[in-house]
Amino acid sequence: MISDETGSGSLVFGTSPSLTTPTIDTINWQLTQAASSNIVTLLNSQDALTAVTGNSTDQTLYTYTIPANTIQARKGFHIKFGLLNNNAVGLLIKITIGATTLYSTTSAASANNIQGDVYVTNKAGVQNAQNNISMIFDAGTILANNTGSTALAENFANAVTVKVTVNVAASNTYTPKFWMVDLIQ
Repeated sequence: MISDETGSGSLVFGTSPSLTTPTIDTINWQLTQAASSNIVTLLNSQDALTAVTGNSTDQTLYTYTIPANTIQARKGFHIKFGLLNNNAVGLLIKITIGATTLYSTTSAASANNIQGDVYVTNKAGVQNAQNNISMIFDAGTILANNTGSTALAENFANAVTVKVTVNVAASNTYTPKFWMVDLIQ
């Protein structure tokens, strides 16, 4: 018999199993730990910055140092970046992995959004030889399409710095818009 609409009658609770409070296991949130087993793969992201005035030298757009042993054999990382060319002049854009300039390309001489994708993976059984592929787009035009023609031999048992630089003549500007480095597991 149910005594009222609140469900307080003996028929409702007299046969119900007892309920227990669920427990939550501890989660490892340290994302930069070497060889971590986290499922979150974002290593680094950086926000848009204010416009940068050129000075005819390579200026760092974005940079990040990948901690030692983060990139294991047959594992890799992906870099995604974006910037805005604020003037109708060409920008010299370079991607550098450790000591190696992966590619160097010049944008169109127009005020466009530019973005790039870089993929690097260690070869089988090693941390000091890599495969790579990259593309950079200037508006709808492909500026660079590197399918591994630049050999990479960086030792990811050590910390390795990755960066994008821009070189443009004085008084011209560009605006860093987006940067992300994620792990390929």
